Amino acid sequence: MKKISTLSLLWISVPSILSLSLEPIAEMIDTVFAGSFHVTWVSSLAVTNTFFISLVWILSFLPIGVVSVVASFYGRGENILLAKKITGYLFITAIIGIVISFILFLIEAILFKNILGLSSNLISTLLPYWRMRILGFPFTLLVGVSMGVLRGLQKFFLSFILSLLITSINIIVTYIGLFIFSGGLESIAFGTVLSFAVGSFASIIYFYKKGFISFTNISLMSVLTDIVNIIKDTYSLFIRTCLLTLSFFLMTFFIGRMDEKLLAAHQITLQLWLFASFFLDGLAITANSKGAFFIASGENISLKIIVYKLLSLGFLCGVIISALYAIFFDEISLLFTRDKNVHNALASLVLAVIILQPLNGLVYVFDGILLGMKDYKFMKKIIFTG
Repeated sequence: MKKISTLSLLWISVPSILSLSLEPIAEMIDTVFAGSFHVTWVSSLAVTNTFFISLVWILSFLPIGVVSVVASFYGRGENILLAKKITGYLFITAIIGIVISFILFLIEAILFKNILGLSSNLISTLLPYWRMRILGFPFTLLVGVSMGVLRGLQKFFLSFILSLLITSINIIVTYIGLFIFSGGLESIAFGTVLSFAVGSFASIIYFYKKGFISFTNISLMSVLTDIVNIIKDTYSLFIRTCLLTLSFFLMTFFIGRMDEKLLAAHQITLQLWLFASFFLDGLAITANSKGAFFIASGENISLKIIVYKLLSLGFLCGVIISALYAIFFDEISLLFTRDKNVHNALASLVLAVIILQPLNGLVYVFDGILLGMKDYKFMKKIIFTG
């Protein structure tokens, strides 16, 4: 029985935490910069970013599925087939991203005006940001899959470097666009899109130089078969994710009809919740991988120890996040906006976020354990009940 310390479990989770947090960190950066200028900008992000987060969740089977495929071929030393698989996955991911971007562009008028019932002023404000983000959505998906490939190749430190690179570029470019060139909301989106684009090309260049990309005899049908098998295996998980996404869509549907101040407060609260959730989801991935390993090897004692330690770690991380949010509430509020009406609305909303984080930590670890057990039907039933 291999002994694993709580600290080592946390360290193992760091790359997953960073890679999973890319989209919420990008959106948090956007919200912080938007709040420095106009409350209406923050309100716009409350609508647009809900869709991008939801799409990332719905398509999470791509980066999750590619990990096991890449790890399997890499472990057997089948590098030629591995290169073809990676190339195929990246190509299909890009195609999926382009198709989704095109669809989002076509339905934007119906979505914002007819379905969500947003005001003309809010629609005109959010469209430049929305269009820039959907233009760069393929890069968002490519970065997610690239992270999955790196994890499959056991290059955890490189995934950390890639996360750091993307976040740094986002902050620097957005700052320059807003404060030096006096750009509008679209300059915030440009910083996000450019950072994901650089991350995508950096990953592709690395894979190519290391021989993990092959442009000869690419078996796209083989990759499509892999994706279909992943969807079949995770069908209940996919339904679960869609139900979760539906709850976010309904939330945006009702919030979008409220006052802009409340909408801005909702956006800030959502960013704080998502940041904490994606952070804790890194522990869930560790619970998933380690749990699956010990279940497969029949090491039930090790499984119980890991579960106990990860549950303790999840609860502790939740308590720490709650404490940080509570202690630095004023500073966090000012970081996003200086509007007093938004602060007043934010106080009651953030209270729920603070109270629930310890429970959130436990839920995410249990979620990871159930993923390791592949009990997707039970997970679907739970989220449906919720």
